[in-house]
Order: sequence, then C-alpha cells, then structure tokens
Amino acid sequence: MDSEERVALELALEHRLRADLDALAVRPYLYYREAAVRRFATKPGAIGRIFSVARVGATIVIAALFALAAAVALLNLRGPSPAASPTPIPTTSPTATVPSPAPTPAGFTLPQGCSYVGEPIVEQPGQTVVTTWYFNCGTAPDFQAIERLTPVFAQQGWTLCSIGQGRGTWWKGTLQTTVGQSAEGNPVLTQLARQSQNCP
Repeated sequence: MDSEERVALELALEHRLRADLDALAVRPYLYYREAAVRRFATKPGAIGRIFSVARVGATIVIAALFALAAAVALLNLRGPSPAASPTPIPTTSPTATVPSPAPTPAGFTLPQGCSYVGEPIVEQPGQTVVTTWYFNCGTAPDFQAIERLTPVFAQQGWTLCSIGQGRGTWWKGTLQTTVGQSAEGNPVLTQLARQSQNCP
C-alpha cells in the first residue's frame, strides 16, 4: 500500500468516525476510534497483518517484563550471594595471645663484657608472662654469673631475695628477675611481673 492509499484510508476512517459521532453524540470519540481499529484489524490484508504483528510483539514484551520482575523478586528473597558477604575475621582472646618478647629485661642492663645470646623466649603459663634470655660474659659454662651480677643488680636498684643452688633472685617494684647458672651452656636470666612488691 502506497502513501496515497494510506492517506485515503485514514481520511475515510476519520469521516466514518465523525459520522458515527454525529449519529450517537452520547458516546465518546475514543470509543468509536477503537471500534474502527478493531474492525480493520480483523480484516485480512496489510493493515490486519500490521495490527496482528503489533499485538504479538506487545505480548512478548509484556511477558519478558513479567519474567524479569519475577527474577529480581526471587533474587531479593534469596538475599546477597556468599561472595558478596564479607568474611568475618576471627577474634582471638587476650589470654591466648603471647606478647612479643622484649629485646632486653626491664630495669636491668648487663655489665660491659656481657651480651645476650640469641632471641628471648616468651612463655605464658596461665596469666603470668615469663621472658627468658641467655647471656654470655666470656666463658661457657659460667659458674661466676651470679657472683658477677650481684653488685650490678644492687647498683641498678634491685633487692636480693635469695641465692642458692646455682640460682639468684632479685626484685624491683613488681618485677622479679632470676639468674640461673648451667654446667652445660650459657647462664639464663628470667623475668616476670608480680602483683606483690616484695620477694617471692
């Protein structure tokens, strides 16, 4: 159908509608226009096929929109995917965490000619943190470590608690420091914090 025929058809349709409106003024113009469109759509020919294709296309589009809306609603009901959820970081209790070892004992410095050997060792039996250092003053085994360090402890404000059987213990404030001699290697210096401010 060329453009002239289409224009003629539209004019005929408009004249028909106006005539119908003049005959029945009660009904609105839109009612007659829809009725005329339905009449032409049911007739075979180019216009009928165009209206049929348009109806099928509109049905497909509406069905696709409903399917999309249903999929979105289903995803919202299922909640976020596991990949989108942040992985919780496990927390550790403070009692299970062993603190980093101090590089040297608190409140005590080895005399000149002595040095620490290796890294300090931290142990936490219960609530008490015990740090151990190995040191060397030039000989190993060293059977004079306690005798050599006793005046050094006194000079640095420590109070002697006990000496005997290869062990010496001092305290200062809430700290307790023990020196142990060994017949097999370097002497050991152990330090821990105490609640009481006196000898153990």
